Amino acid sequence: MALLTEWDIFRSADPAVLGGLVQRRNIVDGRHAPDADAYRAAGRDYRALGAPNKP
Repeated sequence: MALLTEWDIFRSADPAVLGGLVQRRNIVDGRHAPDADAYRAAGRDYRALGAPNKP
């Protein structure tokens, strides 16, 4: 999943709910909008453009 907007509906989306909608558990965040730790805690491989990777 690629997140390319900072709209509130996507910023506040529940990572657990989104996980049921996609086949792979990867997210690329181009806007640094959502809570990265929440996505990682939900088991997502979260990457943000221009930010260092965290385990």
